[in-house]
Amino acid sequence: MEFAYLKSVQARLDAIRTLTRDNRIPPSRRFNYSIKDIAPGGFVRLDGDVCHVMAGGRYDEWDEKYRKKLGYTSHEYRLRNLRTGQIILLEWDEEDQVVSASVSTKKLKWAELADEAGEAIDEDDLEEMDSGDGIKYNGKDFWYDDDWAAKYVPAGKRNGEKAWIYEFEAKDGEMLTIEEWGGGEKADDYEIWHCLSVDPDTIEVLAASGAKEAS
Repeated sequence: MEFAYLKSVQARLDAIRTLTRDNRIPPSRRFNYSIKDIAPGGFVRLDGDVCHVMAGGRYDEWDEKYRKKLGYTSHEYRLRNLRTGQIILLEWDEEDQVVSASVSTKKLKWAELADEAGEAIDEDDLEEMDSGDGIKYNGKDFWYDDDWAAKYVPAGKRNGEKAWIYEFEAKDGEMLTIEEWGGGEKADDYEIWHCLSVDPDTIEVLAASGAKEAS
């Protein structure tokens, strides 16, 4: 067996041992909990599989000079599927009292993306993109939706790390999110994720224990 596989199995076993009677939510009470109650150390059921909440935090929107915090916040949690070992990013936000959620299961490389003409693109092309521009991935067009300055604040912490978020959406609702870290001076400063929308009401909170996010 490969070392990475054995490490994943051990991590899953360690996580399972932390799900006890003391922190497990009885089935009769789970309807009282929502995606808003998720915190690191907890457990959720997603698409039929139990997942351990490994870590989490939030993205606070700032003005482009990072001088003033704005009103929008997106919450993100890193999950480990206890059946498959797959790492999943679960994200939710709330606007106009409507909660939306998405999952990211695949991290992409620049080589997998192209412009609308099929030509290769890289981080230098991002700053030129605006409304009407698109990125092609796996034969599908993802159109520019927004870009914004953010600070990522890990759960339980107060200080955040600067990031710049680029968002693209296909006509069927699939999304690409490109995160720029460290000033975006090199290709490794970018993370590219393929995202799918999920109904937040289908996510069952099994245990909501863990660190709470600092305000």
